[in-house]
Amino acid sequence: MTTSAADRWAGSPSGAYFARIGTPRRPLLTGAVFVVTAGALVAQLAVPSLLGHVQRDATAIDAGQWWRLLTGMFFQDGGLLGGLFNLAALAVVGTLAEWTLGRGRWFVLYFGCGLFGQFLSYLWLNPVGAGNSMCVAGLLGALAVLILRTRGVEPPAQLRRAAVLIAPLAVLDTVLHDNHGMPALLGMVLGFLLTMNLGRTARGPAEVSAWGGSDPLGGDDETDRDQAHADQQVPVAEVLHHRDVLAGHVEDDQPGETEQPARQHQRRHPDA
Repeated sequence: MTTSAADRWAGSPSGAYFARIGTPRRPLLTGAVFVVTAGALVAQLAVPSLLGHVQRDATAIDAGQWWRLLTGMFFQDGGLLGGLFNLAALAVVGTLAEWTLGRGRWFVLYFGCGLFGQFLSYLWLNPVGAGNSMCVAGLLGALAVLILRTRGVEPPAQLRRAAVLIAPLAVLDTVLHDNHGMPALLGMVLGFLLTMNLGRTARGPAEVSAWGGSDPLGGDDETDRDQAHADQQVPVAEVLHHRDVLAGHVEDDQPGETEQPARQHQRRHPDA
C-alpha cells in the first residue's frame, strides 16, 4: 500500500481500529513475501510448464520431491485471476497482521499454517495444487482471535461479526473437503497461544500515524509498552516531590524561597 492509501485506510473505522490495537508500520515482511510470490506468478505465466515442476503433487512428493511442499506456497494453481486475488488478500491481511501481531508471530503463522495446509492437502484433502491462500487463511484465523480477545477498544460491528464467523466457516470448509479451513483453525489456535502475553491498550488518535514512530522497522510491542510506562513515570515523580515539599519532608531548592528566609534573618539580626 502506498502512503496515501494507508492514510485513507487509517481514516476508516476498521483501519482506525487496527491502528489503535496495533503499531502501524511499514509492512516490510508482507512486502517481501508479496514480491517473491508475485515474481513466482510472473514466472509461471511466462513459462506455463513451470507450475508442473513446483506445485504440490502427492506422487512426486512420494518419489522424494518433498520441496514441493514449500514451493507450493509461492506458485498459484488458479492462473492469473487466482494469483491476483491471493496477492490482494496477502497485501491486506498480511499488513494488518504485521501491525497487530508483529513480524515474528507473522512469520510463524504464515509459513507454519501454510506448510500445515500443504502437508494436510498432500495427505488427504487435495493432493495436487499450489497457492498462498492457506498461508493467508492462517493469518486470518489469528486476526479473528485477536479481535475477540482485545480489551479496551470496541471493534466495528462488521469486524466482530466476521471474527465470530471464522471458526464455523472454517469447520464447514473442512467438511466440504476444501483445504483452507484447517489452516484457518490452526491460525486461531496459534493466534491464541501467541497473543496470551500480548497486551493491548487503546491509543488516542494523536498517537496513530501511517507508518509508526521513529523506528523504521517498527518497534516491538514490549518496547512500546516499556517506553509508554517510562513516559508515565515523569509526572508521577514530580507530583510526589511537590507533595513532600508541601508536607515539609524535603526542602525545595527554588531560589525565591531560599533567599527569602535569609533576608528575614538579616532584618532580625542586623549585626550578624
